[in-house]
Amino acid sequence: MWRHRRSRNFLFEGAASALEQRFADVVARTAIGEIPISNVPLNVTSSLKGINSFGNTARLEDLRIIGSGTVAGNQYINVDLTAVLHNPSNISLQTNDISLAVFYGDVKIGRAAINILNLVPGMNTIPTEFHFQPDHVNDTAVQRFLSEFTQSSDALALSIKGDPSSTPYASLVAALETISLTTSLTGLNVPPIITQINVYIPFSVIFDNLVFVDFDISNPLDTEIHVMFVQADARVNGETYAHFGQRFSNFAIPAKGTANSGKFGNVVLTNGTLRALAIIPSARLDVFCATTIMIGDDGYTIPWLRLTQPNVLTTYDLAGLSPDDLKRAFTNLMGKSPAAVDVARHIGSRDGSVSSVQATNARGRVASDRLPMRQTSVVRAD
Repeated sequence: MWRHRRSRNFLFEGAASALEQRFADVVARTAIGEIPISNVPLNVTSSLKGINSFGNTARLEDLRIIGSGTVAGNQYINVDLTAVLHNPSNISLQTNDISLAVFYGDVKIGRAAINILNLVPGMNTIPTEFHFQPDHVNDTAVQRFLSEFTQSSDALALSIKGDPSSTPYASLVAALETISLTTSLTGLNVPPIITQINVYIPFSVIFDNLVFVDFDISNPLDTEIHVMFVQADARVNGETYAHFGQRFSNFAIPAKGTANSGKFGNVVLTNGTLRALAIIPSARLDVFCATTIMIGDDGYTIPWLRLTQPNVLTTYDLAGLSPDDLKRAFTNLMGKSPAAVDVARHIGSRDGSVSSVQATNARGRVASDRLPMRQTSVVRAD
C-alpha cells in the first residue's frame, strides 16, 4: 500500500514508466501483524496501470445544502454530497485537501473539496463538499444554473477539472492537473417555494391603485435562508396585474420550514383597480420574481436569484367590502367634486381589518418567462 509523501510522484493517467528518485512509507504485512516502515528510498523504474482519470466520469449523490463557508475570507455556499469514483488500477492512494474546479458549460461555478481521499481499487464512495463560489455571480450562465437547480428536476451537466490549486503537495500537482471528469447535478425538485399570497385591498385603492401584500415562503434547504429583497410581477394568463420591489430587514425562513414576509404596501396594480378586481375569483397568481437571499446566518449572498412560481394560491381581503362595492365607489367618485374626493380619500386611506374573499376557480396560465421590470410610476385606474 502506498501512502503519499511530498517527494513522490503519482500517475493519474494511463499505464506509464518512469525512472525517478522517491521515498515511500510502506506497511509490511507479516504473520505477526502489520509493520510500518518509513522513508524507504527508491530509485527504480516503475510501471503502473494508471488511475486513468477515473474513466473521466463521476457520479454525485445525496446532495444537501447545509450553509455557507469561508476560505481565506471568501465565502461560498456549502453543499454536502457523495462522489462515486471508479479506480481501474491496482493502486491505493491516501492524501488530503484535494480541490477540483467545477464548471457549468465554460463557466467556473466553484470547487469540489475532498478533505480525506482514501482511494482503493474498484468503486469508491467519497464524502465531498461542493463549494458554490463563481468568479462572477451575476454571470448569466451562473444565474441560469441557480434558477434551474432550485426549480427543476433536470440533470445539469457539469465538468470537474484539476488545476494548479488542486493540492497543497507539489509532487501531486502535475498528476491532478490531468483529471477531467464529466458528471451531472440533479435539480432540487422541491415543492413550491412561494406557497401563498395574501392581498389586502383598502378603500383608498380607488385613488392610487396601491394595495398591501404578504406572502409565505417554504425553505427546502438544510440551512436557514434570509430574504433581503424581492422584486416581483404577478400575472394571470400572461398579463401583469401587480408589481412591487420590497426590501426586508428581518425575513428569515428556518431550515425545512415556512415563514411569512409580513404585510407591506406600495404594491402597484399595473392594470388599474377595476381590472384587478376582475381576477379575484381565480384565487391564483403566476409569480415572476428576482430576489436577494443570504444562505445561513451572515452567509453567502445571492444577489439576483430568479424564480418563477405558477398558480400560487392567493387570498383577497377587501376590508369588509365586496368587489361590487369598490366598483360602485369608483364609479360614483368620477362624478364628485374635488372636496368630496379629498374627504373620501382621507376616509379610504385607513387600512381596516377584514373578512376575506377567496375563490376557487381556474388557474392562471403562464405565457411568458420575462423577468419583472422596475416600475417608477403609479398606473392610472380604469
